[in-house]
Amino acid sequence: MEENSQKNVVNHFEAGSNCQVFNGNITGCTFAMPGSAVTQQCAPAAVDHTKTNETTEVLPEAVAAVQQYMWGASAYAVLFCEYRDHRNYPNNMAQFERDIDTIARQRHLTYGCNAGTLSDAFRHNPYLEKHVDNWPANGVKTRSMHLLRKFQEALP
Repeated sequence: MEENSQKNVVNHFEAGSNCQVFNGNITGCTFAMPGSAVTQQCAPAAVDHTKTNETTEVLPEAVAAVQQYMWGASAYAVLFCEYRDHRNYPNNMAQFERDIDTIARQRHLTYGCNAGTLSDAFRHNPYLEKHVDNWPANGVKTRSMHLLRKFQEALP
């Protein structure tokens, strides 16, 4: 890694042109033509669920609380759908599998969650693609609805 290295920036533009040149970090700045109106809206920051209390504290307790209602590792797909639809968890099955598998190992749960578990469950149960609020109208299996309700009750 270079230390104390200087950068030489050369800007080529036509003499007399009306332009501004910025050599440096301009993050957070707003530029507009004279006389224009500028309205700034800040987008909400993306939530990284791998580092939130929601995932590190709430999820482990809720997962442990519903183990008795699970019929296999594929049942984690029901939990994923609840988190995806009501907890702003990113639609990232692989990350959820890693989160759950870590919880399962730490808590010595009955079911782990290996890579591919959720995608297999989704392939065999198309209702998982739908929002959980729409499951009752789509003939979702009774055991899935029961697990969903118990998981929702276990969450704060």
